[in-house]
Amino acid sequence: MAEARACLQAVAVIRKLISAVEDRSCIRSLIQEIKGRTSKFRSLQFKHIPREANKAAHRLVLEGRNPDLVTTDRSDELAENNRD
Repeated sequence: MAEARACLQAVAVIRKLISAVEDRSCIRSLIQEIKGRTSKFRSLQFKHIPREANKAAHRLVLEGRNPDLVTTDRSDELAENNRD
């Protein structure tokens, strides 16, 4: 239940960042700060990445930090999890 709630909250934050409507929630200062920094980028896209895709990316980072681990190419796994 907590995982589902966290996912819904993450999606809500992404929607607030994409929206042109002024945010009036308790996190409005954070949303305003992030939106204020977007002009510093030529191109920027806010997109929610499902937890499973993030787990695969996190695992790759951890494996990269430990040269003793035997790694395999997981680029196909990441691509599959990031499909729209």
